[in-house]
Amino acid sequence: MSTYQVPHLGEFEWQKSVIDKDLSTPPGSPSKGYRYIVGGSPTDAWSGKANYIAIYNGSGWTFVTPFEGMICWVLDEDKLYQYISSWTEYAGASDGKVKATSGDTSGYLDAKIDDDTIEVSSNKLKIADRIENNMMLAFFKLSIVGGLSKYSLIDGMEDEFEDETGVDTVNSTNESYNSTDDYYSPTYTAGGWDAYTKLIIHFNGNDAQTTYTAETGQTVTFVGNAQLDTAQKEFGSASLLMDGTGDWCTVPDSDDWYFGTGDFTIDFWVRFTTSNNEQCLCEQYGDASNYWYISKRQWNDDAGELFFRGIASGSSTGFFKSEGLSWSDNTWYHIAIVRNGSSCYMFKNGVSLAVTQVSAWGTLVNLSAVLKVGGGECQQDFGGWLDEFRLSKGIARWTTGFTPPTSEYVEAPAVYNNMTLLSNAYTAEATPTKGRLVLFEEDVDAITLNTDLKGYVSRDNGTTWTQVTLTDEGDYDTGKRILSSVATDISSQPSDTDMKWKVTTHNEKQLKLHGTGMQWD
Repeated sequence: MSTYQVPHLGEFEWQKSVIDKDLSTPPGSPSKGYRYIVGGSPTDAWSGKANYIAIYNGSGWTFVTPFEGMICWVLDEDKLYQYISSWTEYAGASDGKVKATSGDTSGYLDAKIDDDTIEVSSNKLKIADRIENNMMLAFFKLSIVGGLSKYSLIDGMEDEFEDETGVDTVNSTNESYNSTDDYYSPTYTAGGWDAYTKLIIHFNGNDAQTTYTAETGQTVTFVGNAQLDTAQKEFGSASLLMDGTGDWCTVPDSDDWYFGTGDFTIDFWVRFTTSNNEQCLCEQYGDASNYWYISKRQWNDDAGELFFRGIASGSSTGFFKSEGLSWSDNTWYHIAIVRNGSSCYMFKNGVSLAVTQVSAWGTLVNLSAVLKVGGGECQQDFGGWLDEFRLSKGIARWTTGFTPPTSEYVEAPAVYNNMTLLSNAYTAEATPTKGRLVLFEEDVDAITLNTDLKGYVSRDNGTTWTQVTLTDEGDYDTGKRILSSVATDISSQPSDTDMKWKVTTHNEKQLKLHGTGMQWD
């Protein structure tokens, strides 16, 4: 059998009322359950029990030993007494008022608990709030021990999240439920490259370095005299340098460079040592009848060109070029080649170029061959520098002019999504005018209440919400705290009896919500 320990309500130990406090001799014919405070000179069955609480059990007397701070109401006097060495009157005035502090003869409290406080002039003791918080905590811990999902209370509810029955999982957003430890938290979006980015090579490193792992994880192999150069780079610490004679880098074959009929984007930065020739910039080459490549051309005083060409089994799978271009030595250019459906787009420094279609797009061949960056076999070798190479599959990143990147591409950071957690409806017996919220919460990140974490109450089934002000009432367990609001006016909401709570997180903060409670009147 489980034993439940309920926290003290406030600072006092409250007892059931007694009939009298001055009798020293047991009454002649008491009824079962009658209670008395034994007088100062007890006799007979009460002998030696002065100041004890005597309770008649139907056949005899049992006794409760008084202790410091015990409070008891005496019916025949209609007064409240407190035990401090002896029983003394706690009600300090004939007008039904209670002393604020021991020995205080000037300030008395109205003996009435309102919605939130007991008041002495402008001073407030949050006794009602403390009682309600402790009641919520008691029900919360009972739910944990008993494995209960939720409680419906008189003018209230409590949900320990034993399961999801109390939560509107259809309309809640970005919530993750932990069924092992019974809490909700915001969902997590992992960082990293977007789904379209298949290859990123920053070419950062030490001067003359000839080993590299792409930012997307692939092994990059340097061929010939290809190496990193720290003297020239568009971004980062270095770029790829090739001397124009059999130099390039390779990346192992992958389905990620099999484009078929789909969209793709290949973009990078280049700097030519000699621009007056035809140079292969990127290719995948199977044999003389199966390949695709990107190249640039400029002969003598002729206008420059930019090419994309694909061949499968000797037949064209797409041949596009942009003419009338000007290429200069020792100048960085951003190049982008884009397939978008049946169209090909080419960009130089973000400017959309006029593109001539020599032959239409077909199905690019699926090759069992390495991807070559910075050179290849289809045209003359590339002499110069190449930086920030990106290959994207399944997306046409640009179809109109754009501003070229001003820094390296970076992975998206991991983030916690902002959560909206909604309850199912609880029916009030009458239209409430006030609502109060209690949360059992555990910080993961540093949480600023009412900024990173907000609470709301609705009486019209979630159509209209009123935000409550959450206050930290202290920990109920290590690192886990009670957050509560005062009774908040909701009378301006449309009149209804369908009560709901809502909790939202903001600013991508992570936390654990272990339970909720809501009260209304």
